[in-house]
Amino acid sequence: MMLLYKGIFRYSHPDWLLFPAIIVGTIKSRLFLDRSAARIIRRISGFSDKTWLFAVYPLKTWLMVVAMMAFGLFLKYSPTPTIVAFFVYCSVGWGLLFSGRNLWCAFLYNNKKRIQ
Repeated sequence: MMLLYKGIFRYSHPDWLLFPAIIVGTIKSRLFLDRSAARIIRRISGFSDKTWLFAVYPLKTWLMVVAMMAFGLFLKYSPTPTIVAFFVYCSVGWGLLFSGRNLWCAFLYNNKKRIQ
């Protein structure tokens, strides 16, 4: 959500560029991030209730998070044109937000089952 906010409100951009960024983010979400979310859901569902927070994601995922943070810092402090930064922030931010629907659906479904 924060990446999407930064892309839209911090960088000047032509309005028409938001639509292609959302399309690219949706494609990334459907092709890559949805599979990762499904693996994480399966992993979390096998845990007990007293699981340590950092055990939720495997080491490979944590390394990817660190790499994405490093790339974000590079993008922020490099002389990258603002239109490129806008496109990257919006497409990645939307892709992550869109794939997050899988985690929310699994969470809500599990809570609904527990209540009944």
